[in-house]
Amino acid sequence: MAFLDRVRKIFSSRIALMIYAIAIGVIAWLLVTDATNPSTEATLTVEVKFINEQALTDRGLALSEDSKSFTAEIKVSGRQTVLKKLRTDDITFIIDLANITEAGKHVITANTPESGKYGVKIIDYTPKEFTVEALTLDKASETPPGDPETLYTGPSI
Repeated sequence: MAFLDRVRKIFSSRIALMIYAIAIGVIAWLLVTDATNPSTEATLTVEVKFINEQALTDRGLALSEDSKSFTAEIKVSGRQTVLKKLRTDDITFIIDLANITEAGKHVITANTPESGKYGVKIIDYTPKEFTVEALTLDKASETPPGDPETLYTGPSI
């Protein structure tokens, strides 16, 4: 009996009541936060970045103009308030050019995109592969044929 009396006294003490109140408040706060800021999904179009372009230059290669700019669709999930503030530059999507050793078209599997924002999870992305064309530096620097009048950018005569 003394043990039960002692337990009742502990649970009915002022400190115990404060702990109960704090615990109930935290639980209520978590429930309200989850209801007002639910998890959701969004799709962003991001620009693909290249790494190891210097490796191409060292091999006497350069990317063709058509291969210099790619975009990808990234599906992300996270809390609604976080996704509303998410910018396309918060997602990093990289193509590594280090394995291109010769001129021609190459299919490169992209690295999995990463988010620099806490609480954002990458669900899916497309495309998974990109076709890039590497040209020898002398071919890459050639100017396409055209009307000399339209190519002249100096002052008019």
